[in-house]
Amino acid sequence: ELCKLLWKSNPLRRIGVGTPEGMEAINQGSLIAAHKQWYRPSNTIVVGTGNLEHEWLVEKVFEFFPKDNGKTTHSIYDDEVNDPILRREISFERKERENAVVLLGCKVPKYSERELLALKLLNWMFGGGFDSVLFKEIRDKHGLAYATGSFLSTNPLGNCWGFESEVGPEHIYDAKKLMEEIIYGFELDPAHFARTKTCWVENAMLSLESPKQWEGLLLEKLIRNGKSIESLNNYITRTRKDIVGITFEEVCELRNKLLIPERLACVVVKPC
Repeated sequence: ELCKLLWKSNPLRRIGVGTPEGMEAINQGSLIAAHKQWYRPSNTIVVGTGNLEHEWLVEKVFEFFPKDNGKTTHSIYDDEVNDPILRREISFERKERENAVVLLGCKVPKYSERELLALKLLNWMFGGGFDSVLFKEIRDKHGLAYATGSFLSTNPLGNCWGFESEVGPEHIYDAKKLMEEIIYGFELDPAHFARTKTCWVENAMLSLESPKQWEGLLLEKLIRNGKSIESLNNYITRTRKDIVGITFEEVCELRNKLLIPERLACVVVKPC
């Protein structure tokens, strides 16, 4: 529901598996047609790692992905980042819920990699664990939430930054008010910034210790963002250097640009 408040025409407003009617309309023919449209050699990136011979790998690739001239057309959408949000707040009820959810979020520009790293660090400060501002203020200090945190979603179609708290129905108003006070006016602490950056550097390095995590990185950089394979040279060393170089002033400047009332939409989900 948050996406529907932020975007008007961008497909991000329809994130999810779809409507029951749409799911029921899928049949074998539509699946085969989608496969023919998207699963083509011209739309495929193959990455080989380890002690491989280039000629052998190319031969195997063409064996399983015969070369063709078929093209795939990718639609281009406006990320609408400069457009005003469609609505400030929406509230609805769900029968299956016991607790309520308060969610605030905004659109984020398509920043450079360094700016995104700074924003990820800022996101970690707000909602990345037991030492985060949201956890300490909303859960520990005021006892208003069972769980609270923040997330940063990046996508070629557009980026989104959100803040979420799961609360008892009786605490919806107080939790929302406190979340807004924290998001818009809480004074960030340079010592907290330093602690978070130290932890986040190690976390970022550990996050690339398995093939599965590298697979996700390759998907993000090469396929979703269209980077060249050369952009991954010395990736870990460069990323660590970039994170270490981020300053407290940088994250504060990003916060002041993005977290202003007219940019954030709010979704409240209540139990019946």
